[in-house]
Amino acid sequence: LDILNKNMNDMKMSSNPRLNMELNFVNIVNLSNDIIIKQEIEKPKVIKKEDKKPKENIETKTEKNTVSFNDEILRKLIDIRVNNTLCNFDKKLFLTIKKEIDKVNEYILVPEFSKAASILLNGELKAANESNFIFNYKYENERNEYLENIKDIESLLEKIYTKPIKTIAVIDDEWNQIKKDFNSHNKKFEFINEDESIIASLIKTNENEIESAFGSIVKYN
Repeated sequence: LDILNKNMNDMKMSSNPRLNMELNFVNIVNLSNDIIIKQEIEKPKVIKKEDKKPKENIETKTEKNTVSFNDEILRKLIDIRVNNTLCNFDKKLFLTIKKEIDKVNEYILVPEFSKAASILLNGELKAANESNFIFNYKYENERNEYLENIKDIESLLEKIYTKPIKTIAVIDDEWNQIKKDFNSHNKKFEFINEDESIIASLIKTNENEIESAFGSIVKYN
């Protein structure tokens, strides 16, 4: 707390508050390690009997608890929101919108929006129109984290742009194909009416998978 309090002002003024925050955490971890090492050195050595309990297969357990989205629902949502972004894409408008995205930095230390801001800062705004945004991520787990928090992300975007925004996240391979189709005119992008139940179904499906993996310890706000 002492370290964070001393650096709070620097984090607010920094052009990259996320990096600043991470460096503070590194300092905290280093401080903790120094304390632990000191305690270990000073602690009297005790000879323990070998623990004969078989070790758990951590890799297998982790794999079992992997959570993913329903592919069919996810693909439908991505297709609709990509279409609705690119059917009215205007490069000049997009560049104007992209300048405003830097305002996300202002919310990295606001508890209500800190997680959404952190997720957005990990990605890159690739396309946008007045009411639809596409963000790109390198890894699937980053994209999935985006989708898990999409309602909070849209709330933050609405606060920044003062109007409702529908958004979607894709990964590198998906974006490369989308860009190829758009530039070559191989695919016609037309506005599609989105059924609100699609995103509700996607989030609900993911919650069910989380609960199945981790049981009753999971609680939703």
